Amino acid sequence: MGVFLQAPIVGIIGFVVMLAGVLLAIAPPRRRGVEPEEAADDASSTAKSRANQQGFMDKLNDRWDKRQDGNGQ
Repeated sequence: MGVFLQAPIVGIIGFVVMLAGVLLAIAPPRRRGVEPEEAADDASSTAKSRANQQGFMDKLNDRWDKRQDGNGQ
């Protein structure tokens, strides 16, 4: 649009917005620190509770690895 209107500021702003979007998309998710009460919990955490805390991409990666190993679902 900036080239069409011959207004370079519009092109620069568009580039900055696109760059910010790309950086936001590839940035790792922010995780909150472990609270002291959570750290004091006993070791009753199972793989199932960890699976509930996993992100979507982690679950997909686990499924892919299982399929590649021949342990498909």
